[in-house]
Amino acid sequence: MLTFFSLGFCHRTQEQEKRREELKRLKNLKKREILDKIERLKDVTGDSAVGFTQADVEGDFDECQHDEMMKVACVFSIVATFVLNHFPNWCQNKNSM
Repeated sequence: MLTFFSLGFCHRTQEQEKRREELKRLKNLKKREILDKIERLKDVTGDSAVGFTQADVEGDFDECQHDEMMKVACVFSIVATFVLNHFPNWCQNKNSM
């Protein structure tokens, strides 16, 4: 015998399933957008790797690994800015001097 509570429970389960399906659809859409952007970067830069591996795109997000990569990128950015600001001619081609 179905009761008011059992019907409500079934309804919640259906709503939860709809939300899960919508979330799955949105995640797949976002993944497709990201992959399209990576393809455009490959075309523009001519670099087939663009600094990403397949594991970076397909793998699960690792917060610790991301933090380490951002630290390296930050240090690189600081060093590059320092070099460009203090030694502006250092990066120029020797033939153009």
